[in-house]
Amino acid sequence: NDHTPQFINVYSSIDLFENDTLLSPITTIHVSDADTGPPADILISYRVISPNNDDVFVINASTGVLSLAESLDYERTREYILEVNATDNGRPRRHNTTLLTIRVVNLNDESPDCGELAFLQLDFDNHFPDFLYQLSCFDPDNFTDLLFYSLDNTSNTSSYFSVSNKGTI
Repeated sequence: NDHTPQFINVYSSIDLFENDTLLSPITTIHVSDADTGPPADILISYRVISPNNDDVFVINASTGVLSLAESLDYERTREYILEVNATDNGRPRRHNTTLLTIRVVNLNDESPDCGELAFLQLDFDNHFPDFLYQLSCFDPDNFTDLLFYSLDNTSNTSSYFSVSNKGTI
């Protein structure tokens, strides 16, 4: 067994959406081995040996098909760096590793959080302020610039109050 397995056409990075389907193939890792001999000696086995994998990804040990085993959450982990190991079955065994970066693509899957809203008791006495309250909400998905504020029209509040696109009541 003179040769080490060599990776062929391996992506250095792959983007996956938060809602990608569990157990669907992400990519197939391919290697070549220049050794010849009985098929059992040139058989390649694959495994993911990354410390930050957290069992989110699995690889089929005999085919090299990498799949998603757990749901992704951009707000929890934005990137995984997988170290994939390929080992031949010769004597002595030879192995090689490659790095694969999986970037999680954020989706708008979290509701905005406005914290605890204040209840106001107002006494206008012929003085009406320019604004009553400034809402301050954030979006856990980091789409805060896309927040749009509006009043629920089913409660007839829109005839008495208005809210700006920026949350000023």
